[in-house]
Amino acid sequence: ESGVGKTTISGQVCKAVTIRGENGSSVKRELVKEYLAQCMPEDVRGPMAYDMKTGDYRWVLNPKFRPACERPCLILLDEFNRAKPATMDTALEMCRPIDGVFTLGGFKFHPKTRILVLGNPENGRYAVETLDPAVRRSFCQYDVTFDHEVWDADFAAVYQIETTVRSFLREKPSRAFDVKTLDGVQKGCLIPSQWEAVSDAVKSCPSESLKDEI
Repeated sequence: ESGVGKTTISGQVCKAVTIRGENGSSVKRELVKEYLAQCMPEDVRGPMAYDMKTGDYRWVLNPKFRPACERPCLILLDEFNRAKPATMDTALEMCRPIDGVFTLGGFKFHPKTRILVLGNPENGRYAVETLDPAVRRSFCQYDVTFDHEVWDADFAAVYQIETTVRSFLREKPSRAFDVKTLDGVQKGCLIPSQWEAVSDAVKSCPSESLKDEI
């Protein structure tokens, strides 16, 4: 679901996992993020450019992905199924390795570069593109859901969520995610990660009565 910490978890996994480098030493992959919902296909692949030496047009690799060609990286393709269909097709090109190596527009990524795709459920709060079952089966799929007890014990404690906010959500845990109006439609709902902003607002209040109002 949205706001349950997929992007944060991905970054933590990238930092935690150690791989063997070319000289046998232990190295970590560099995290490279691209938010596909905001991209056109050329934003992902890179533009076409005219080569005056050869007289041909060629792809110019998106600078964001250049490190992934030079050294081990974890490419994070976020908001995958919120992207336009043409952008999704370009992203899928990246996810189909050739002889075990990922490529994009003719450019080869480093052999130890890996790709992680994040998406939203088709029955969630955002409009998303429906994935073909064959495409879905080509991925190792992991579902990430919100657990209030884990959020309260881990996220809220680490990020020092204000006590009033934590107490409120302990009493009404459904408000942390599933907020609906009388007609059953979600409108302007907070996602779990946004309660940190609510906490900051409460902490900055000059009076206790104002805190209660918030």
